[in-house]
Amino acid sequence: TSIGLKLLEKKIDTDQYILDTSKTDLPSDYDLAYSLRDQQQSATYFKHKLEYLTEQKYNALITSDLNLDLLDQQIALIEQDIKALKIKESHGASSSLALKNKQAELDKLNHSKTSALAEQESLKKDFQKLTNLDPDRYILENPVQFEPFRAKNSIDAYIYSRIDEMQTYTKEQAKYFEATVGVRSTIPGSNEISESAYASNVYQKQALSSNLTLQRDTYYTTLLAQYTNLINLEQQIENIKNELELLNKQLKLTEIRLNAGQTTQLEYDRLLAQKDQLNYNLTVSYYQYEDLKQVLDKPWVFLS
Repeated sequence: TSIGLKLLEKKIDTDQYILDTSKTDLPSDYDLAYSLRDQQQSATYFKHKLEYLTEQKYNALITSDLNLDLLDQQIALIEQDIKALKIKESHGASSSLALKNKQAELDKLNHSKTSALAEQESLKKDFQKLTNLDPDRYILENPVQFEPFRAKNSIDAYIYSRIDEMQTYTKEQAKYFEATVGVRSTIPGSNEISESAYASNVYQKQALSSNLTLQRDTYYTTLLAQYTNLINLEQQIENIKNELELLNKQLKLTEIRLNAGQTTQLEYDRLLAQKDQLNYNLTVSYYQYEDLKQVLDKPWVFLS
C-alpha cells in the first residue's frame, strides 16, 4: 500500500456519519455529512483501484519473465538451425538464402528481446511507485488459480446490483434534493421560494435524475460487454487446455522416437518450445480472466 493511500484513509475517517434520508427532519449539516460519506466511498474505491492496478503490474512482471524465457528458448532454437544450415551449406546441401532468412529471424528475435527487457524495466519502476517495493528483491510467484465466474442469479441482476452499489450516494443526493426542491410562491416575504429559484431547483432535479439513468444504462452496457469478453475467454482457456493435452501426448510419442534414434533432439526441443508457448498463453489468459472477474465484482476499479 502506498503512503498516499494511507494518508487519504486517515484523513477521511467518516464511519461515525450515518444518514437516514427516509426521515423528514434531515440534519442541518446534511451537505457536510453527505460529502464526507461520499469521500469515504471514494477512498474505498481508490484503495480497490490501487490494489487492482498493483495486481495488474505484478501479473505483467510475471508474464514479462515468462516471455523473456520464451524468447531465449526461441533464440537458442534458431541458433541451432543456423548452425545446421551452415554445415549443410558447406556441403552444398543448402542455399545461402535459407541461411539469410534464418539470420533475419534471429535478428528479429534479438530485437524483440531488447524491447522486452526495456518494457520489463519500465514495469518494475511502475510497480515500485505503486507499492514502494523493489521487485528485484523478491521472487515473483504465479499464484493464479482458474475459477470460472458464475453469477448467483441472472447476469442482469448481478450487474445491476453492482451498479446500485456504485450509485448509492448519488441516489441519496437525488432523493435529498427532491425533498428540498421547495414550494414556489409569488408572495413577497413568504417562507416559500421564488418562482425562479423553484424553476432552477426543478431543472437541477430533472438533470440529476436524467444523469443517473444515463449513467446506469452506460454502466450496464459496458459491464455486459465485459461479461461477454469473459465468456469468450473462458472458451479460449478450454481450447488452450485441449491443445496442451494433445501436445503432451505428442511429446510422449516423440520422446519414445528420440530414445529409439528415430528423431532428433532439435525436433523434440521444438515441441517443448510449443508447450512452453501454450503454457504462457494459458497463464496470460488466466490473468486476463481474473482481471475481468474483478471488473465485474468491483466495477469501480474499471469505470471510475
